[in-house]
Amino acid sequence: MGNFTWRGRHDSLVGTVSSLLYVGGFWLVEAGAKLWGHDTWKHATSSFRNVPVLFQGLGEDSWLVGNTVRMPFDWLQEPTTGATAAETGGEWATPILSKMPFWFEWIMKIMLPTPEVAIFMQKFVIFVEMAIGLALIAGLFTWLASLASAGFLVMFTLTAMLGWDKFWALPASIALLNGSGRTLGLDYWVIPFLQVKLGKWWYGEEQAIYRDKG
Repeated sequence: MGNFTWRGRHDSLVGTVSSLLYVGGFWLVEAGAKLWGHDTWKHATSSFRNVPVLFQGLGEDSWLVGNTVRMPFDWLQEPTTGATAAETGGEWATPILSKMPFWFEWIMKIMLPTPEVAIFMQKFVIFVEMAIGLALIAGLFTWLASLASAGFLVMFTLTAMLGWDKFWALPASIALLNGSGRTLGLDYWVIPFLQVKLGKWWYGEEQAIYRDKG
């Protein structure tokens, strides 16, 4: 019985750590492809010998440089041209949804009304994805990082940008909402520390109510 319990905990620990690394790595790859550009990233990661390419600068299809909208949304494109895979900085797999639901398209038009706003947001997304990936790998603020991961994947699904090849990351992100970082990660130390500090800030220092009358 004791051996069975230990084995179950061991398997759970291995599964938790694997999920943190896989989902964290997924977001670092996504951020890297947007930061350096899909073509540069694909070439650099195809072989260890090509890794130095990453230190030679960002590619022309980088989401961080230039003033081209990389998001394949019709209302952000020029009337005469649509966004191709090359222009958006990547090769899009067959999306889960064939097109964006009309109600979500309405929301996105409010969030991204002009190409200028879209360009700012696509640059901002790079750093958000990188932060999510690093947080998950380090096991730091895992619940928040997992929630952000699941939220982004739902958004990418509804915008018809997420393919079935990456859908696995959504249920994996939801599974990590159980506070996995406290099993083997920085949350093991950081969360209790914050609980103590925030508790003192919110409730104040403990003080004795009664005094001896001498």
